[in-house]
Amino acid sequence: MTLYPWLFVVPTAIAVVIVLYSLAIINAKRKKKKSKRHITTIAHTTAIRNLPEYQRARKRYVVLVILAGFFLLLSLVSSTIVASRPVTMDLIESEYDNRDIMLCLDVSGSMNDYFDQMIKRLREIVGNMKGERFGITVFDGTPITVSPLSNDYDTIDSILESIGKDEWTYLSASHYNSNVGTSLIGPGVLGCINGFDRLNEVDRSRSIIIYTDNFASSNQQINIAQAAKYASHYGITFYGINPADYSSSQSSQRYGSSEEFMRAVSITGGSYYAANASDADMDRIVDQIMEQQAALLEGADKYVKNDAPGIFIIISLAMLTVYLVIIWSLRL
Repeated sequence: MTLYPWLFVVPTAIAVVIVLYSLAIINAKRKKKKSKRHITTIAHTTAIRNLPEYQRARKRYVVLVILAGFFLLLSLVSSTIVASRPVTMDLIESEYDNRDIMLCLDVSGSMNDYFDQMIKRLREIVGNMKGERFGITVFDGTPITVSPLSNDYDTIDSILESIGKDEWTYLSASHYNSNVGTSLIGPGVLGCINGFDRLNEVDRSRSIIIYTDNFASSNQQINIAQAAKYASHYGITFYGINPADYSSSQSSQRYGSSEEFMRAVSITGGSYYAANASDADMDRIVDQIMEQQAALLEGADKYVKNDAPGIFIIISLAMLTVYLVIIWSLRL
């Protein structure tokens, strides 16, 4: 507990009480001397003063007066401490659990037939999460960060809905801002990786849900497998969804683009899902992400002052009550 510097009022209050008590005694003696000339002396009171009842009454009176002064002093001291506003200093550590998840969406022309399904499934995944930060990056030519990492789920959901209703706007934005070409899957995924903040903090939990058919242009300088190796360096896990892959989960024959996509996902230790993935498979993505160790994001610690009169206010009221009871019993 910490008291404010002007707590010097406590000894000051005690000194004031002592001075007032001394003045009261002096004044009482002066009045006694002054009134002696008006006092009628009664003889033979010694016997009365020697009575056991008188002695007990006198001792009781003296004890009650002393106790009244003692309890009044305690009440004044406690009240002064309360008035000085004692405080406690609490250290608030701003930290919270979080996982960072980037939604990496291929908006190239070959994905037009899958947009509705893609948006529906991604909105379901986001809806099943709680407390995580989501970001959204779309790509065809140049990757575009539509939403940086945020835990504003309403905004994330509205952006996904907007992409589903007007995919052409996002396709054209990525397409016409590219000087290299289109259907650049590798650079697009690389842009999703760079959407994470503080990549050097490798102990943070990061995942990328990639929705693409991986029909890549021959002009790209980096493919999705190479992007996966870069992601694995920072502990980023890929969860791949390929709506153009209709092979069964046991099938060993896939298009080259699907095989490359699967290989990229396996490099990061993630999971790959083909077009025939069920809703249960989508739930499995959520479960796998939630099983990852949640990273502890630390904010700036701060000290908070809290008023803490504590027991002093109770002592003050209790002592004042006892004082009043004693004074009433003395009829002063």
